[in-house]
Amino acid sequence: MFWMLGMSFFATLMELIITQIA
Repeated sequence: MFWMLGMSFFATLMELIITQIA
């Protein structure tokens, strides 16, 4: 459960960073 939550959070963080760069 925690692993899934961590992956979801990481994915959201990556999208945010990509949006900032782009």
